[in-house]
Amino acid sequence: MKKLVAVILSVILVMVPTVALAKEPALTVPDDGIIGYLTDDNGNTIEVKGFIVETAMVNFLDADLSVTYGFNLAVPTSTNGSGEYTESSPDTAMESTVYLTIYYKTQNPSTGTTYLLTSVSGYWEIDRPNSVSVESASVRYGCSDIGTTQSRTRAVGNNFSFSTGFSNYVSRIGGVMGARLTVNYLMGTSRRWSFTLTNNLFNDGITY
Repeated sequence: MKKLVAVILSVILVMVPTVALAKEPALTVPDDGIIGYLTDDNGNTIEVKGFIVETAMVNFLDADLSVTYGFNLAVPTSTNGSGEYTESSPDTAMESTVYLTIYYKTQNPSTGTTYLLTSVSGYWEIDRPNSVSVESASVRYGCSDIGTTQSRTRAVGNNFSFSTGFSNYVSRIGGVMGARLTVNYLMGTSRRWSFTLTNNLFNDGITY
C-alpha cells in the first residue's frame, strides 16, 4: 500500500507544471541618497540631497504603509562666474524645506507581491515668507506596470493630502509607483525658481 501511495504521489508531482517566474527587482530602499532638482530662472540646475524622514505602518489591519522624504533647499546668492551656482552658503536668498509622503498597500499572491498607491501628502516651509512665496505647485503620481496604467496630475496647495482613487494593484516587474512634486517659488517680484522631487517606492524603467 505504501508503495502504491508513493507511486501515485510521484505521478501527481510529474503532472504539476513548472512555472518559471521572473525575478522581482529590488525595492528602492529609503535612504539619504535621494536627489531633488532646484532650477533657477536661467535654467541652471542644482542637485539637492534629500533625507528619509519616516517609514511607517499606518494601519496594521489594512497593511497601510508610508514613506516620507524631506529636502532642505538653500538658494545661493551668486554664481561661480560661469553661470552655475556654487554650493550653498549661510548667505542665501531663500531657504525652504519640502516634504513628500506616499501611502500604499501590498498583496502577496503566489506570483509575487503587488502594490497599490492609495494616497499622497506633502507640505513645505519657508524661512522668509515675507520675501518668498509659492506661486504654484503640482503633483504627478502613478501606480502602473506592463498591463496597468494609472497616473494623474493635480495642482496642490500647502499641506495637501489626497486619495489617488487607484484600485488596481501592480507588480514591481516593469512597474513604477510613487509621486513627483514640483514647487514653483517667487522670490521678491521677479526671481522664479522651481524645485522637483520624486518619491518612488520602485521604478523598473518606466514613467508615470
